[in-house]
Amino acid sequence: MKTSYLIYAGAIALFAVTACGGHADGWSLEGEMPESAGSLYVEAPANGGRWYVVDSVSSAGAFRLEVPRPAHSTIMRLRSGRQVAYFPVDSTEALTFNSVDFTVEGTEGADIFARVDMIIRSGFSGDNMDAEADAKLKRQLLETLSGHYDSHAAYYVVRKEIDGRRIIDPVANDADFKLMRAVANAFSGLRPDDPRTRQLVADYVQIEALRRSDSGQESRTLEITVPEIGYYDISLPDAKGNMRSLSSVVEANKVTVLNFMDYSDPEAGLLNALLGTAYEKFSAQGLQIYQVGVDFNAHVWSNVAVNKPWVSVYQSESAPGSNLLQYGVSAFPVTFILTADGVQKRVDDLNELLSELKPYM
Repeated sequence: MKTSYLIYAGAIALFAVTACGGHADGWSLEGEMPESAGSLYVEAPANGGRWYVVDSVSSAGAFRLEVPRPAHSTIMRLRSGRQVAYFPVDSTEALTFNSVDFTVEGTEGADIFARVDMIIRSGFSGDNMDAEADAKLKRQLLETLSGHYDSHAAYYVVRKEIDGRRIIDPVANDADFKLMRAVANAFSGLRPDDPRTRQLVADYVQIEALRRSDSGQESRTLEITVPEIGYYDISLPDAKGNMRSLSSVVEANKVTVLNFMDYSDPEAGLLNALLGTAYEKFSAQGLQIYQVGVDFNAHVWSNVAVNKPWVSVYQSESAPGSNLLQYGVSAFPVTFILTADGVQKRVDDLNELLSELKPYM
């Protein structure tokens, strides 16, 4: 077992210590072990649902652990006594252990995971849960996962079991089934090489077959497929009624920004201005924007979209819901960077779009 780097310091008011950066060959974890705590173990998943220790801290005080990067992004956990905290690791993250809440923080993925884990810890009571408590738990989880169905936290929620009972029941509960489908679709489309994707798809196939059997319907072939071109194609009408496909835009340009926008959002004008800035800066270098507008009032959308210099199409209520589902869209805006090789990156903050585009231009 690798020796931990322990740094004894004076009195520190807060247990959480700010991370200073990962290291070239792996990820790091920093924090403060309180005097009253026992040993802290960092554990990685093994076959058959088992866990094995990869590092540990046994003395009170500030510490820093440096752990080799995993072969692929994975979910790891911290354990101390009966306390357990799960967290995602992709490559070279710098993470922080907060011993007050017993969570791991420091990256967007870790922060979402920590919120999900705390919601489950405080809200899940197994067989003792009534319908109201169950609905509240699911509502909180959905709000936290919105727009992040391809995250480790989403995978964790749909696969998590406590005392033999799953957090969600996608066979019996329609809302839980929709969440399962959204996560399976998001992983299939955005993480085709992730080893968890195969398991998610297999679970979805089995669950859908059970649901159709229970309702007296024949089983059907799974509709989730990993597209060979690395992204899901979309074909929708523009403001003049002409069908415009995402694939035709990707094929004709070096880089494509795929944006899903709710035109009824009061901030839609500001968000479109940020897209416009990116378009003005990079369009001459091969950038195009394919924007999917969502608005209950098609007339309002059309009046705005017809004046946009980029490709703007309309997702009506009658259009295939898979256009949104396959990209894990449940809140707006959602933006992706695409090249001919497929989806390269999701951009959650349009203020960061210019910097995120630069490596691809």
